[in-house]
Amino acid sequence: MLLNFTNFEVFSSVLKGYDLDLHQIDRGQFNGSLQQIQYGPVFINRVSATRRFEIAGSPPPGLRTFGIPGKNCLPFIWRNKASDGNSIQIYKPDTELEMVTQPFFEAIDVSITEDAFNVLLQQWDLPALDKTIANREMVICNPEIMQLLRKTLQTICLTVDNNPELLSHNTDLQDLITFEIPYLLSQALIQAETQDIKTMPAKRRHALKTAIDYIRATPHNKISLSAFCAENNINERTLQRAFLEHYGITAKSYAKAHRLNHVFKTLSASEFSTTRISDIASNHGFWHMSQFATDYRLHFGELPSETLNVR
Repeated sequence: MLLNFTNFEVFSSVLKGYDLDLHQIDRGQFNGSLQQIQYGPVFINRVSATRRFEIAGSPPPGLRTFGIPGKNCLPFIWRNKASDGNSIQIYKPDTELEMVTQPFFEAIDVSITEDAFNVLLQQWDLPALDKTIANREMVICNPEIMQLLRKTLQTICLTVDNNPELLSHNTDLQDLITFEIPYLLSQALIQAETQDIKTMPAKRRHALKTAIDYIRATPHNKISLSAFCAENNINERTLQRAFLEHYGITAKSYAKAHRLNHVFKTLSASEFSTTRISDIASNHGFWHMSQFATDYRLHFGELPSETLNVR
C-alpha cells in the first residue's frame, strides 16, 4: 500500500527499519509518500517528499542498502558529494546517513541481506559484494542499466500497490524481486565508472562543518553568525557560499530553520492540554510570538497549534 503524509515526523516514524532524523530546511507544507515491500531477503522502500530536507540517521541494520534516485529526482548531496541522476548511494551497515535533498525528492531504496546477495553473485559467477563495492559510498552507473533498474522497480511498486495479494502467489513478481533486482544492481555496481565525484573545497567544507556543529550544539540560541565567524577565524563570505552550495539557503536561514524544526519536533511530541506554545518558542530563542507564528506557518504550512493538535 502506498501511504501519504502531511507530517514528516509521522513519515519518518513509519519508515520501518531506518533510524532517521529529518529537518525541513525550506518553506512550505510537507507532503510525502511511502511504500514498503518485502519478499524473501529483499526489502524495497519507495519514498517521495515535496520539501527540501536534511537527513541524518542510520540504514536498516543487518542489511546492505542501495539508494536509487527517481527519474525526475533533482541532484542532492550525499555524504558531502554531489549526486548524479545515474548515481547509486551505498549504505553500508555502519554508514551514517548524511543527505541534503532538493524539493520534490523521490527515490527507491533496495535492501538485501549480504549473505543472500553473495549467494546470487556466486551463482552468476560475479565478484563478491565487498569486492564489487570496495570503499565506495556512491557510484555513477551506466544510464541504460539505471533506466532498466528504475523501470523494474517501478513495475514492482505499481503492481503491488494495485494488487498486494499478488506478492504471495505470483511467481513472476517474486522472481523480479528476488532475482532480477539483485542482478540489475550487481550489473550497475560492476560497470560503474571509477571517477571523482564533485566535493566541496576543503576551506568551505571546514567552515560549513564548524558552523553546523555549533548550530546543532546550541538549538535553543539565536546566534550571530558574524560574531561566530570572528571567533572561529572563518571568512563570512566563504561560510555563506558553503551554505548556499550545500543547502541552497543562507547560513542565517539554516540556523533559523534548525530552531524552527526543534520547535516542531517538541510540539509533535507534546500533550495538547498541558503545553504552552509560548514557552516552547521562547526556549528556542523566539521572543515575539506573532512573528514566531508567522515564521512557523511560512516554514511548515501550518500554525504551531495545528502541529500540537496532531499529537
